[in-house]
Amino acid sequence: RTTQIFDQAQNPAPSYIPQHLKLEDQRIDKLGFLDANGFRTDVEVPDLIEKLRDSKKCKIVVLGDSYVWGDGLPPEVRWPAKLQNLSDCEVYPFGKNGWSSLDYFGFYYEHLREMKFDYLVIGLVSNDPHPIGKFLTHDYAPTIMPFHLTDLYSLPYMLKLYKYKDILNRSYAFDYIDQFVKNYLAAKAPTTGSLEHPPIISYSYDSWTKRIYEDDIYRLWESAIVDFAAIARHPFGFLLTPNETTKEERLRWTRVEQTMLKYNLIFENTFDEQETIFGRAPRPRSYWANPADGHPGDVQTTIFARKAVRLLERLGYKPR
Repeated sequence: RTTQIFDQAQNPAPSYIPQHLKLEDQRIDKLGFLDANGFRTDVEVPDLIEKLRDSKKCKIVVLGDSYVWGDGLPPEVRWPAKLQNLSDCEVYPFGKNGWSSLDYFGFYYEHLREMKFDYLVIGLVSNDPHPIGKFLTHDYAPTIMPFHLTDLYSLPYMLKLYKYKDILNRSYAFDYIDQFVKNYLAAKAPTTGSLEHPPIISYSYDSWTKRIYEDDIYRLWESAIVDFAAIARHPFGFLLTPNETTKEERLRWTRVEQTMLKYNLIFENTFDEQETIFGRAPRPRSYWANPADGHPGDVQTTIFARKAVRLLERLGYKPR
């Protein structure tokens, strides 16, 4: 509880996150404000949807997941907040942790399609092709689609002490060993199941992400992209926001680019700008959102915001 000798604070791929760093991450996530629907804002807004409806100014809507919500970051460091500072329009960040592209598209179709605003920027993250959520005929329940399951290889689960998990994790030593064992075993476990024989289950984040880029799952995402383009009523473009620039990530984002080009979609990719900083190696820990949270940090969100301006210019935006 007192030493930081095991913190792995400089390791870009730690096997363990200590409690004091987790608590600081939780403190940061409580900064800013949440509206009635759980959207995070820099200043207090009772309902971001109603604010969008009532405003008569130039308006940019941003759709996304935890990158837009700003997981691990103070709200002013998120890329939509930086975009606000770089543009003459009001920026409306509609993002939630865990959202997929289907969640973005479904939210737009249900709440935003009939509204008046000027531009729509859709942030894409590497896990967005995860087929979960509902949009038009795309309706995927979590019980039959890929999902990230970690508890199978946790010590409480393996030792049949699951109901005592909260008590056991009060021990920092137990928490350390549990994280280490779980991460090691989950990385070794193969993904099981298929669309024909659900559920599809992966036991580590890396294997889960690899699975959603295999043809059967990825094509579901492509078909949803096509359907969204057909129903969209606002000038829109996709901002590609990789979190890493490893060789494997390059292959994924090249495939996403090919999808954008195949369907004549307007997009900007931030991969090359990040690669000039990180190369092909994992990001140094100092570039994380914070030492306990691997979401994009300050340097990356600045790149995202600047590229978003370029994307808006391609959609017709002209700074006043």
